[in-house]
Amino acid sequence: MMTLLYFTGSWCSACQKFKPVVQNVCSKYSDKVILELIDVELNPRLAEEYHVTALPKLVLLGDDGWAIKAHTEVMPVDELESWFN
Repeated sequence: MMTLLYFTGSWCSACQKFKPVVQNVCSKYSDKVILELIDVELNPRLAEEYHVTALPKLVLLGDDGWAIKAHTEVMPVDELESWFN
């Protein structure tokens, strides 16, 4: 099972707008991916480990826990869905 890390912040308006989109896509592909919402203020070390310099940031981890893909900023739904096909 893959894991999608969604780095966000309570103060990030783009993050808050994109969050339901990410949640819906992950719900649609729940047989392939688990969503983990990560607040960068509460998890600064994890944000540093994944080189989060801007928000929102998505990091897709494979079954082995290694990063497969990463994207910073909002992305179109079809592009996000392509990560799980």
